[in-house]
Amino acid sequence: LVDKKKEKNLFQRLVKYDFIFTPQKSSSKMFKNFMLRFSKKNFIQKLPVIFESGYPKLDYLRKRKIKKKSSEAIIVIAPSDYRHIQKLSIYNEIEDIIDLILKKTSYKIYFRPYPANLKSKKITKIINKYNHINRFNLDDSNDYTNVYSKSKYLLTDISGTAVTYSFFTNKKVIFYSRNEKLVKKKYYANNSYFKDRNKLGVIKNKPIKIVKFLNSGNSKNIRNNLRKEITYLDNSKKRIKYLIKNIIKQYEKKV
Repeated sequence: LVDKKKEKNLFQRLVKYDFIFTPQKSSSKMFKNFMLRFSKKNFIQKLPVIFESGYPKLDYLRKRKIKKKSSEAIIVIAPSDYRHIQKLSIYNEIEDIIDLILKKTSYKIYFRPYPANLKSKKITKIINKYNHINRFNLDDSNDYTNVYSKSKYLLTDISGTAVTYSFFTNKKVIFYSRNEKLVKKKYYANNSYFKDRNKLGVIKNKPIKIVKFLNSGNSKNIRNNLRKEITYLDNSKKRIKYLIKNIIKQYEKKV
């Protein structure tokens, strides 16, 4: 997901590849539509071949069989890269959100910035502002399974970690959507990520509404039926191996 203005640049990067592997059919469809739209505008005929290959990260988590911990009053705040779609970024109100959670709830906050943003001035400013508060924790670990499993909710804007969190924990994701008018525009409304948000949790458009939800006690887990849409669930490794072998065979025939 990137800002509309940056889509052409993304296309120019992706079109250089021969193959793209996606986790599920909806992702494949999204990439195909995206590539076709820009190829017509730029008169490009050769596009990457898109394969559905499964979700290796989820398979890894499922095979580890991590013992799920009882939920504590913890909310993980895991924003997307703030450079992707700035008008939808939680960083526009993140300090207001953190202030309200600390002031009006008893929740502990685990802040997980997007790795590429971690050392940016924007993130450093947030960490410096709150690092003296006991209920605020920076989580920059490579393994998020511990904090995900003991938390009650994950709060994000448009990060793909929402899907991972939901599939791994069956707990609700709170999507902060400050600009639903933009989301409902054609080029975002047809995106499977935005379509699936209500299946993964709840959507809130104001910081105070996040707080009200946290204090509502509505922490019942969800039934995540989206797993059924992953054809190669628990078999992504075999699927990727199979695809690569066939790609090599086809290449050898041409040579």
